[in-house]
Parts: sequence; structure tokens; C-alpha cells
Amino acid sequence: GDEVTIVPWRPFQDLDQLAYPFRDSDCIVALGTIGFISEVQRRKAWVPGSIATFRNYECTSYYPAFGRYLLNADYIMLPLGDIRRRFKCLQRMLGTESLFVRPSSGRKPFSGNVLRDITDLQIIDRVSPETLCVVSSKKALACEFRYFVADGQILDGSMYYNAQGVHEPINVKDCKGEDAWQEMLCATHLEEILAEIDWAADGIFTIDMVYADINSYGDKSPFVMEIGAFSTSGWYGASPSKILPTVRELALVEWRDCNG
Repeated sequence: GDEVTIVPWRPFQDLDQLAYPFRDSDCIVALGTIGFISEVQRRKAWVPGSIATFRNYECTSYYPAFGRYLLNADYIMLPLGDIRRRFKCLQRMLGTESLFVRPSSGRKPFSGNVLRDITDLQIIDRVSPETLCVVSSKKALACEFRYFVADGQILDGSMYYNAQGVHEPINVKDCKGEDAWQEMLCATHLEEILAEIDWAADGIFTIDMVYADINSYGDKSPFVMEIGAFSTSGWYGASPSKILPTVRELALVEWRDCNG
């Protein structure tokens, strides 16, 4: 019963140049790239417009909440420019030659990378040296799952990576064999985390869980890898029928609050 329109937006394109049947007064939830959603938030009066409170997706916001449950719990935060200056020091501090580096910003000015040498920093040289980054040791990943979360509950999820490499994402209920076992462990652990931590980025958001070996001894466990905004997260194999009713309710509540 919801109207959906797909628009071919390009980076830096004016939203008013796009053809869509919505008025500024309509109840709209936009989905798309971080660039597109950022533009919607800047330029459109839609309510809610998007579900993406970007400041809550900064590592500085949610790392303190999830703390010991994080895959990168051994993290160090510092400006990108200091990573170049202190690269060997960071290797010694983390006890590894391979460093994982990602931006703290939820707007992701660059993708996370594993850097083995200071020359690898050329990958992200285009980013401002003042950019706050997370640095941690490299981890061995087995499976990755994305869960949609609202009101402290898992609505649905999808597996989008396993030890055999990237494959066609599938709904968690369709996981088989070892993948199904790892998914059960990740989902159970996430439920325990949600019951313990009274924190939410938005009314609905995503949490990526990973089954990983953090010490290279072969002892794998489930961890929180990162959280993501609903409006900018891929659905992979998650079921719209289990997610959209919550999105619809959240959107209508906010729209009615704004429109009396």
C-alpha cells in the first residue's frame, strides 16, 4: 500500500531536477546512498525524509555503548595524519603488522582498509589529514550478517558474506550448515546485547554482526562489527514484509507530530 519511486540521482545533482510525484508536505522515507540521503536532509522538507541521524553512526557515538562487544574492541582513535607519523608505533601497540583503518564518521569519507605498510596510506591520501579514524588489528572473518533492529528487537536479517567469499545474500532463515550455526550464535548474542544496552541510533537501524577469530588461534566468536542507518543500508536478503511495518509506523508518528 506504500508508493515507491526510484530516481536516478547522481552525486552533486540538484534534487529539484529529478522527476518524482511527491510534494514537500508528504510523508516520505528516502533510501539511497549516503550522498543522496545527505542531500535529502539538506534540501527537502519531507517528514521524516530519512531515518539517518548521522551523528549517531559515528564510532565516537556508538563505540562507548557497545564497548567490549565490538569486533574492533582493541581500537585506537586518532587523526588520519597521525597514522602516517605513528604507523610503526601503532603496529607495536596493537601487536600486528596489518592495521585496519576506517573513518569514525558515519558519512564514511573512505572505506575501511587493511594497511600492511605506510605506503598503503596512498589509498586514502585524498582524505583530509584531520579526519578522525579508528585503527585496530586485522581480524579473520568467517561470516557477516546484517540485522534490522527496532525497539531492542531483531526484525529480520541477512547473511551477505561467508568464508567462501562474497555470494548472493540470503535471508538468515535460509542459512544452511555451518552458516546457520554461526547465524544462530550471532543472533543470540545480539539479542543479549540489546537486552543489556539501552541505546539506539534511530527508531530503526542496522547492526552488522560478524563471526570472527580475533586472536588467530581458531577460537571464533560473534561480535558487533558496525551499525548503519536504515536509509543508507543495503537490505541484502532481508524481508521487506518484516521491516516496512515498523518503518511505516515510525514515519507516520513523526509526520503527524509535525503536522498536528
